[in-house]
Amino acid sequence: MDRLPGVRRVEQIMGMPIVIDLRDEGSEPLAELVFDWLRTVDQRFSTYKPDSEISRLNRGELAVAECHPDVRAILARCDELREATGGYFDARYESLETVDPSGIVKGWSVDRAAELLAAHGARNFSLNAGGDIRMQGAPLPQERWRVGIQHPEREDRIAAVVEGNDLALATSGAYARGDHVIDPHTGASPSRRSHSTKSKRSKTRSVRP
Repeated sequence: MDRLPGVRRVEQIMGMPIVIDLRDEGSEPLAELVFDWLRTVDQRFSTYKPDSEISRLNRGELAVAECHPDVRAILARCDELREATGGYFDARYESLETVDPSGIVKGWSVDRAAELLAAHGARNFSLNAGGDIRMQGAPLPQERWRVGIQHPEREDRIAAVVEGNDLALATSGAYARGDHVIDPHTGASPSRRSHSTKSKRSKTRSVRP
């Protein structure tokens, strides 16, 4: 088999595997650039790291006005989404005194990583952070990226394959973390039998061309 161009790397950040697939020759240094960015995001927003800005904010050690501009922007966006969704997205669901923006941070950080890659000349790449995926260009020498969506009830099956060039795709699965999609109005997990739950319980994985 011919050697694929570029570089493929996996690192554990934010408590999940981050997979980057760069298909441009000479793009190896960009992988570390992306991982450094995602480590910075984790350090600022993690609810598990005691020294993160979110943890310090929730303990009352840091005021919102003292947070990094990215943190302030995400908190403002969380407030907007709570209003726009009628409370179905609520970063303060657990307590009015604490905030957990995790539901938006991962997708936002992946989008920013894609912008970072493009700004540094990357044209063909895929970035997968636990089911939040951004793809640009093509998986050279193939023409289109292919992403498999795992069946929500059969871990050995793929329910569908999405193909394309410039795409963003996100799913959430209960396979690794258990039920973590909660209706803030009831405090309960959605019914396993509902169509919406099956969609949310799916996850994505790469499919070789």
